[in-house]
Amino acid sequence: MKADVEKAVATLAKFTTEVGQRGEDISTWKGDIKAATAVRNQKKTNYDTSHADYPESVDALERAISITKTSTADPQAGIP
Repeated sequence: MKADVEKAVATLAKFTTEVGQRGEDISTWKGDIKAATAVRNQKKTNYDTSHADYPESVDALERAISITKTSTADPQAGIP
């Protein structure tokens, strides 16, 4: 009976240590998730900012192309 109790106490100590280690792992993983989320949010903000500029840039290019097509300059003369 005494051997069974000692074995149970040893097993309990082992499991207590393992639970502590898993708690540390979980804390580390939560920190990793938080950091990854912050990076993704920053990248999304950068993407959204860049993406918002695209329609304006396309519009400016379309206007420039239109002006260039209707330009009265002689393309053969090399005058822009």
